[in-house]
Amino acid sequence: MSQANTDTQTRNPRGRFVKGHSGNPGGRPAIATEVRDLARQHGPHAIRRLVELSRSADGPVAVSACKALLDRGYGRPEQGITLSPGPNIPVGAIPPEEAAQVYAQLMAADPTTDLSGVHFLPTSAHPGAAEGR
Repeated sequence: MSQANTDTQTRNPRGRFVKGHSGNPGGRPAIATEVRDLARQHGPHAIRRLVELSRSADGPVAVSACKALLDRGYGRPEQGITLSPGPNIPVGAIPPEEAAQVYAQLMAADPTTDLSGVHFLPTSAHPGAAEGR
């Protein structure tokens, strides 16, 4: 059976898998399960060793061991994202008067600021425009 014929049977016109068909019909390879199970057998020893290392006089070693223990016990911390205005501002995102104020503030803060790289994009080019953001 050709690849194209197989794809039309397992995927719908939008390219998604048809109900009951998988992109990985063989499932996970058995070797991955075996390796995972083998590694888990050494888990208690590894945790004990990390506890020992967390008491090390070598600061970086102790910190690394403590981080590993905390990550495994409580999960890795969430990553925060700080958003700040970028150089591309969609037209219509802010009123023209406000844009003029922002420009004036930037120039007042540092008259040598190079704003040649600042571009106003049409609203349709803004990534969130279609969603109303």
